[in-house]
Amino acid sequence: MRLQSDHGPVLVGVHVDAAPGLPRQDRSPIECFDPGHHHLVWSPNSAVEVRTPRRSFVAGAPDGLWLPGGHSYEVVPRSRWITARFEVASCPRAWNRVGQLPLGDVVGPMLTHLHHFPDGSTAAALVTAAVEHLHRSFASSPAPLHYPTDPRAREIADALSADPACPLELVEWAPRIGASERTLRRLFTEQTGIPFRRWRLRLRATTAICLLRDGFPNSEVAARCGYGSTDSLARAVRR
Repeated sequence: MRLQSDHGPVLVGVHVDAAPGLPRQDRSPIECFDPGHHHLVWSPNSAVEVRTPRRSFVAGAPDGLWLPGGHSYEVVPRSRWITARFEVASCPRAWNRVGQLPLGDVVGPMLTHLHHFPDGSTAAALVTAAVEHLHRSFASSPAPLHYPTDPRAREIADALSADPACPLELVEWAPRIGASERTLRRLFTEQTGIPFRRWRLRLRATTAICLLRDGFPNSEVAARCGYGSTDSLARAVRR
């Protein structure tokens, strides 16, 4: 497959997981990407996690992770996942960074369709529409939230991802995890790039944006993400 959009970027392939829809019991990384291409990775019905030797990135459906070429990545599959590969030389320089991109309900299905019908009569139009959406997404998307890779800090991060409103501080997590508060604080800063409290604030805001995008009412989003009011929610999302 080699489909060029009207705006330049060339789609060179779409890969669909061999076992769609079936959760994997073994969550060890299973895929090393070809560093010669940019990759867009997403899961239609669950979060997708991608690891590098030093960082871990997670995006919840329907968002995707954009992974620039020149590096090796590994997927930690939770359910069905899909990868679209793009030619590096044809993509804008602004796309040469990791990004968490909102795909909505259209882009993922369009690219998946191209996996099944790469030579169809609508293929060129579909890749052009998908690239237009990616251009808009890059213009407005923040850097993705990094997750710690150390299992002690990661246990906390996963628990907060499941319940962003959890008020526990690291001093309260420490005896539950079996590590000192100082160690946990250091792990979050070293492995996510920001201190724990800022990481939790970003997690809450990112989760809130996803829920609002999915149509949940402001009051419910505020309660689920640990905001005391809808005004607090609005300020956090704007920041």
